[in-house]
Amino acid sequence: MNALADELRQGVAFVRDREDLARALAEKADVIRGQVYAWQPDAGYPARLVQALMPARDMHADELVMSVLDKLSSDPIVLDDGSRLNIQKSARSWAKQYAKAPGFDIPLT
Repeated sequence: MNALADELRQGVAFVRDREDLARALAEKADVIRGQVYAWQPDAGYPARLVQALMPARDMHADELVMSVLDKLSSDPIVLDDGSRLNIQKSARSWAKQYAKAPGFDIPLT
């Protein structure tokens, strides 16, 4: 039981606060902290950028917002199967999906 409790504590401590969560989501690669990691496949990168943008704007974390917007305008990424994923186009699609729940647009500019 102690091992499980230790694992759970590490998982809960993985993200310190909302800004830390947004920064982790905005990372293109896996985020590794100690023995815990967030597996972040390339195909989900545009969706994660949109997810990061929402709390960053809400917190008025201007530097983080600018960083995410910059990443959104990056060159397409090459996926494991060799196909290219247009980050901006994919992010626009995800922003439309995510906007349904709160009922407001998520601008990507």
